[in-house]
Amino acid sequence: MEATPRAENINSLAEEMKAFLESKEGVKGLVDSGITKIPSFFIRPADSMDATLAAPHLQIPEIDLKGFEGEHRREIVDAIRDAAQTWGFFRMVNHGVPVPTMENMIDAIRQFHEQPQDVKKAWYSRNESGQRLVDCNTNIKAAAWRDTLVVEFPDGEINEQAIPQVCRKATSEYMKHIVQLKDTLSELISEALGLRRHYLASIKCMERALIQCHYHPPCPQPELTLGTSTHTDASFLTILLENNIDRLQVLHQDQWVDVPHRHGYLIANIGDLLQIVSNDKFKSVIHRVLAGRVGPRISAACFFAPMPALKDKPYGAAEELLTADNPPIYKRTSLHQYLSCYKLNGKDARLVLPHFKNSRHAFLESKEGVKGLVDSGITKIPSFFIRPADSMDATLAAPHLQIPEIDLKGFEGEHRREIVDAIRDAAQTWGFFRMVNHGVPVPTMENMIDAIRQFHEQPQDVKKAWYSRNESGQRLVDCNTNIKAAAWRDTLVVEFPDGEINEQAIPQVCRKATSEYMKHIVQLKDTLSELISEALGLRRHYLASIKCMERALIQCHYHPSCPQPELTLGTSTHTDASFLTILLENNIDRFQVLHQDQWVNVPHRHGYLIANIGDLLQIVSNDKFKSVIHRVLAGRVDPRISAACFFAPMPALKDKPYGAAEELVTADNPPVYKRTSLHQYLSCYKLNGKDARLVLPHFKNSCHVE
Repeated sequence: MEATPRAENINSLAEEMKAFLESKEGVKGLVDSGITKIPSFFIRPADSMDATLAAPHLQIPEIDLKGFEGEHRREIVDAIRDAAQTWGFFRMVNHGVPVPTMENMIDAIRQFHEQPQDVKKAWYSRNESGQRLVDCNTNIKAAAWRDTLVVEFPDGEINEQAIPQVCRKATSEYMKHIVQLKDTLSELISEALGLRRHYLASIKCMERALIQCHYHPPCPQPELTLGTSTHTDASFLTILLENNIDRLQVLHQDQWVDVPHRHGYLIANIGDLLQIVSNDKFKSVIHRVLAGRVGPRISAACFFAPMPALKDKPYGAAEELLTADNPPIYKRTSLHQYLSCYKLNGKDARLVLPHFKNSRHAFLESKEGVKGLVDSGITKIPSFFIRPADSMDATLAAPHLQIPEIDLKGFEGEHRREIVDAIRDAAQTWGFFRMVNHGVPVPTMENMIDAIRQFHEQPQDVKKAWYSRNESGQRLVDCNTNIKAAAWRDTLVVEFPDGEINEQAIPQVCRKATSEYMKHIVQLKDTLSELISEALGLRRHYLASIKCMERALIQCHYHPSCPQPELTLGTSTHTDASFLTILLENNIDRFQVLHQDQWVNVPHRHGYLIANIGDLLQIVSNDKFKSVIHRVLAGRVDPRISAACFFAPMPALKDKPYGAAEELVTADNPPVYKRTSLHQYLSCYKLNGKDARLVLPHFKNSCHVE
């Protein structure tokens, strides 16, 4: 297999995707053009194309709904219960939707997608509301090999004007039957849960209908992409119609199970929100659609969820299902809250649902942090700390490879040019460098480490007074800031919005040491600001003049010993959404920097500090200097202690746009990025895993997608 797009230049990848989107011709347009190789932005990482299949005879359950209103109702309810508990999917026959209506719907979808491109373009839109032809490119990691017409009925009423003329009659007729079937299933599923017949109807959780009409053209390289990405459904219930091309797969017991077409059958599956309401009794299951050389595969997936007016209504486990031995597994959660999390986490309930579990909630409410867990004597870490195995890659560079070390002695005199050159080389090739003779006294550094230790090793009741999970002011922030998996650490964050050292913002136990340390660090920042300006070929006070590093925020990390360090991280893989970071750490070595696709250990050096380039400085440098991925491992030896000080614009300047320094821009070297404010950048940064490799391309001038 050829290299995946992760090995390609991300700039050309985004430009290619932009051109595809702007053409408004979709995947069918590519196929009609006669391509023999798929564009690189459709190519999936090899590990996401796992083809492990269960035994061929293993199939999703089939349920005959005939007699659901009479003598067979109990049998049907029992069958639905078993299917929803073990598979999350089931196939239905005698469901009340006439076969000719189903066939007409498939034919109508085909007619819509096989219209001339100019006709379809009138329906093209990439927003999240109203009727539209939605292109395949909704996945930031890799596009899906399909075109999709989406029609929404927000209040459940069939509005024919929301449907394109070519498929209006067939879709209207089909939806009338599907809504009736949804009402039937709502009753049967309620009873299968042991609830009253009209329970799901009474909580108004399935009154909005949205139908996605998928068209999967033939693919010249189906082994490299997917027709529909691996996902679960962020709804309560889905009803699926498909033509006779078999490519749907369901993940069951860690194996992919083929779901072959059955003429006259429909498929139903449990959505993520119904799993919450059922208190994990019923399961929302991962599924996908393969690409193939034969086509088109055509399907209509109808999703049922609350009406927009109820998007903020919280849903939780049905009270009738709860007992002292079976408490609620999830917090009460609204559709809006769930969708926000779902879109950030790969549309996979395995990553999303744990965020709403009460085990994590209980941990947060305890305000005792990771140290509290360790002090309690745990031998296994809670599940919400566990990382996916592929995020724990331990590929290391040669042991002798180390970040550059720079001696700042003489920076104001005879060695200044040498120091500036060393900073330039380090910032271009590593994005990190270690400093000695930096002006911060070693006793001040040692006192700071000891002060952090004292704060975190106070009695829990004392620390709780500083606990908060908001985004401003001084606070003890728990480790759980990553929605996919928490970090194995506790963190005291102290902010100095205008750069002035406000001692009242610092807890008493570490006030004196932190104040003294920060005075020296701010002076060092001013020195580095000048040296970095000169390293960029700018005037000495350039960075100071654009007021980009006047706000200081210090994160005082405490990483206790971890009983299972191979399963988690002390600090998540990330870049820094700032201009500059200065790091102090104790003598426990767990810090790593990603260099040339290998993790490089950064061992402690007594008396040294570490500096690294932030994402926004990469923008201002016009990609001359690099913001680099780094992380902290968890470990069995404790505690690792560090103080990371981030410098960025003051809050009053959060909307000030920053772009490439004009002196760095020429006709041959145009600005790589749009001018971007801290506020804009942070919004994107939080949505994209705190990783500049995913965030910065969004702001590139050459590949901006409106």
